[in-house]
Amino acid sequence: MVLDVVSPALVASTKKFRSSPAARSEFDHCTASCLLLSTGVDAKSIQQNALRLFSLDAYRGFAMFLMAAEMMHLTSLVKHFPDSPICHWLAFHCDHVDWAGCSLHDLIQPSFSFMVGVALPFSLASRASRGQSRAKQWLHVMYRSIILILLGVFLRSTWHDRTDWTFEDTLSQIGLGYPFLFALGLVSNRSRWASLVAILVGYWLFFVL
Repeated sequence: MVLDVVSPALVASTKKFRSSPAARSEFDHCTASCLLLSTGVDAKSIQQNALRLFSLDAYRGFAMFLMAAEMMHLTSLVKHFPDSPICHWLAFHCDHVDWAGCSLHDLIQPSFSFMVGVALPFSLASRASRGQSRAKQWLHVMYRSIILILLGVFLRSTWHDRTDWTFEDTLSQIGLGYPFLFALGLVSNRSRWASLVAILVGYWLFFVL
């Protein structure tokens, strides 16, 4: 399961963080592993090459590359090569924009949320083919959601004196939305379109009002 695979590595990295300069990089790799698992990858699926959606794998790899670019601090290249347009381009797309506009780095969180949605129909079909009841599927969804939320809170609270229940981490956001996404996967297309319109209009009203 997600917790069994990731938690030991996360805890070990956290303990070494203050004593080893290399521990921060190891901790970032643990965060990346959590995000891989949150998009529907488990130990069994990693070992199985058949019937994979390779376009989703490629997209996941691109998102992980953007995360790795931040870990490698590619934005600092522009300080050493101020006249290089390539370094300026990399610096822009390896960091968040202040407010207006969008960089590739801003698309990391939406990309993982998108990939969770793309992977959901395959997960539903796989569990249905194994004869899992709807109640057991819901238990799995809630368990996974809680684990992702707690992992996100753990990551955000690592370097603080108290637990931060702020839910701004990508893992927590995926965990909070996962039960609603699963529910939408069980309804008709008309209900899904109605939900999309309601979300978009509600989001717009939130900023307007």
